[in-house]
Amino acid sequence: MPIKRRAGKRRINSEVHFNAWELVFEAGRDFFGELPAIGTATDIYGRPGEQDAIEAWRALGRRFLAERKPGAPQAWAETAFGRPWEACNAC
Repeated sequence: MPIKRRAGKRRINSEVHFNAWELVFEAGRDFFGELPAIGTATDIYGRPGEQDAIEAWRALGRRFLAERKPGAPQAWAETAFGRPWEACNAC
């Protein structure tokens, strides 16, 4: 009997995911339509669902903050969800 294939778990730690989420973390919207290409739905304005954004922020937020320029204004995701290593404001 053939083995049943299972859908792979979506992993949010690749370079492709980071590049797609980087602008969303900064501005709150996907201006270039990169999120649907990695399997994350957006509304007509390019905003991802809140749960998807929280999940991505927890997975990629530390790296995002580490790679930002010092003195840059606070990013949308940091304002909305807090620091990724602290308790989530929106949860």
